[in-house]
Amino acid sequence: MNLIKNILNASLPLWAVAIITLCVGALVHVFFQPPEEGPKFATVAKMGIIFEAASRQPNLSEDQIQNSIVKPTLALLKQYEDKGYIVIDTTRDECGNFTIAAIPEQALNLNEQLRQTLNVK
Repeated sequence: MNLIKNILNASLPLWAVAIITLCVGALVHVFFQPPEEGPKFATVAKMGIIFEAASRQPNLSEDQIQNSIVKPTLALLKQYEDKGYIVIDTTRDECGNFTIAAIPEQALNLNEQLRQTLNVK
């Protein structure tokens, strides 16, 4: 506060006060940024819905299945992957586990680090 009073009392030209204000603003912006947004998750019962869609149309050919079920499903997952979402398929496998249906490209892959940690080549 005293610094501001000293600057104003020193009869500095207006441009000098503007430069000092910009510098202080830049420092505040650099050092006091809000925290980054955490990961975004989406859930979908993918396999359950695909099974339901396929069972309602049992006479579809392989090409029809690709065009009416597989491609639209992959396009939807890709859409959310591109938005940075981790998409979890909430349909459980035979062991009761969920699977990751889509993961953003910038996700951290720890495979190499685990290989090094466990001395696996």
